[in-house]
Amino acid sequence: MSNFSRFMKANKIVKANTAYAATKSLVDENGQPLLWEIKPLTTKDNDDIRDACMIEVPVPGKPNMVRPKLNTSKYIAKMICASV
Repeated sequence: MSNFSRFMKANKIVKANTAYAATKSLVDENGQPLLWEIKPLTTKDNDDIRDACMIEVPVPGKPNMVRPKLNTSKYIAKMICASV
């Protein structure tokens, strides 16, 4: 690792988790909205989720050729689950 990379990593601000009341319809025993803890995802987490959501689709007019396509519904669902 270069000196610049070490310097940058040492000065990186760590993002804290955030508490958020997603809805007023889910309440605790005191009638207060339940808080959901939202955590920031790392680039590696995002890459892993995106890779898990890639599918291969055939290229029209080109037999035996496929291209990658992101299954966006699955990607969004996995991102939400990983961050809550």
